[in-house]
Amino acid sequence: MSKTKSVIMTTLLTVVIVVLSLMCVVPEFTIPFRVNGLWTKYNSVVSVINYGSDLGGGYSAVYYPEGIVSAQDYNTQAKYYETNAIDELKAAGATGDTVQALKATYTAGSSRDADTALKNYEDYVGKYVAYTTANFGEDVIKGVTDAAIYLEKNEVCFAEDDAFVLNEEFVEEFGKAVQIMAKRFDKKNFSFLQVSKKDDFTVQVKVPYTATDVDTLFEQMGYTGNISLRASADVSNTPWWGGIGNEDITKYVKNVASSTTLGAGVVQVDFTKLGREDFYNITNTMKDNETDPKVYFYVGENEVIALDLSTQKEGFDGDTVYIPVSETLTVDGAENLTIVMDSCIEQGAIDLKFTVSQTVDYTVGSGAGAMMAIYIIFALLVLGSIAFFIVRYKGLGLAHAYALLSFLICMIMFVAFLPGMLLNASSVFAVAITAILLSLVNAYIFENIRKGFNTGKTLTSAIKAGYKSSLAPVLDTHILLFAIAFVLYFISIGEMAVFSFVFLLGALTSGIATLLLTRYYAYITRGLVVRSQQPNFYGFKREVSDDDQD
Repeated sequence: MSKTKSVIMTTLLTVVIVVLSLMCVVPEFTIPFRVNGLWTKYNSVVSVINYGSDLGGGYSAVYYPEGIVSAQDYNTQAKYYETNAIDELKAAGATGDTVQALKATYTAGSSRDADTALKNYEDYVGKYVAYTTANFGEDVIKGVTDAAIYLEKNEVCFAEDDAFVLNEEFVEEFGKAVQIMAKRFDKKNFSFLQVSKKDDFTVQVKVPYTATDVDTLFEQMGYTGNISLRASADVSNTPWWGGIGNEDITKYVKNVASSTTLGAGVVQVDFTKLGREDFYNITNTMKDNETDPKVYFYVGENEVIALDLSTQKEGFDGDTVYIPVSETLTVDGAENLTIVMDSCIEQGAIDLKFTVSQTVDYTVGSGAGAMMAIYIIFALLVLGSIAFFIVRYKGLGLAHAYALLSFLICMIMFVAFLPGMLLNASSVFAVAITAILLSLVNAYIFENIRKGFNTGKTLTSAIKAGYKSSLAPVLDTHILLFAIAFVLYFISIGEMAVFSFVFLLGALTSGIATLLLTRYYAYITRGLVVRSQQPNFYGFKREVSDDDQD
């Protein structure tokens, strides 16, 4: 390539890479002119990236098992009963500022309202005990002095001498419930998920901002109890199959799954042989005896789905029944319910009842400041890599710089615009590894070119020989890593699946950047200097022979 063409191509290449780099990372700013009569803000590619919970935050909720209340709820309710008792005791003529002082000056039975208010207060505060070291000693794992939760006496704990001991059956059931709930959320395949014990006897769940309809998600995933079928939406209606709660549900149902048809959710229930026979008999009987025949599927006391039989000529007879979900239930909602139903089959029902706290947003670390720190560190590492290559390989280092920046621009575009993609710790790690892979492979090829030149080859011959000798090991390495990432993606979930997918894209892009882009960039930048100076341009110290040709 002539020098003029090389200058033009290198200039265009530099402009394109600089513009794309600025489009990716430049901070948000207001465009200094009106667009269609309106002032408009420019948003960089980085600004539209979705962040995982481990970097950008997400949604969080806490599950409280029956018999456990938060300190905030306990204090609020206790204060309500206390205020009511004080008001009624004072109205009855008692004097004092506290319930105890008023009770001492009150004649029991003189006021029905005062008696009721006092009893409500004493019953409530006597029902619970603060979960602290003072009350439970070594049983309080975190050693808190101020109670974060309160435990119901005679249900969750029992009085023993001057302290309390935990109900071992409750502890066992709670541990089982945590495991089942963790498996339920795992099936959502979130890019980041955290299901952990909080304050020893509550469950905290964190999901990323990409989760949809999180209030419904947290509510549905907290359903407890076993699967049952009923003839009406009344939960008090006796279930079929002899009371499913007392039987093994796997006798009737193999599994439950969800799918989508024309944008609507569909629940698929697969029966065993016994379940198929019983379901046919149930639905066939309902066709004859009900004016509006429907079969209601329940998980515990929560109605999940309903099967309308009005269009059926006879009962359902098949190994599988497909049930369209109600119009008010989203596809994600249908998926949540099938996950819960299937967990009742695979892991068994959760016997404890849970109430879920209000969903809250949360951020990680210092929010945007933490992300800016990650970007700055990453930029410094990239600049360090470019500087090292330019110092050691000069012109080839320039080609590496263009290839590395092209690779990073592609990866930023992938993370920003591919559906379902987001940036979390695992995806940052995957990009970093594949960027290092690109750098190592380029260094390997450049060293092979240097060795070929030192053996007496012309510059052109050394470049061709260097790439030819490097082709097999470079391809083998990238194909192997691509295959590993491909397999790992299909067998993993959550954060590991995100890592695998980003690594798969990175391995593919790295291979293209190394074998094609770097070589092309080296070709056009080599023409910036005259032929006799090209070895020096690459940092090669051997004298150029007269037959060195492009």
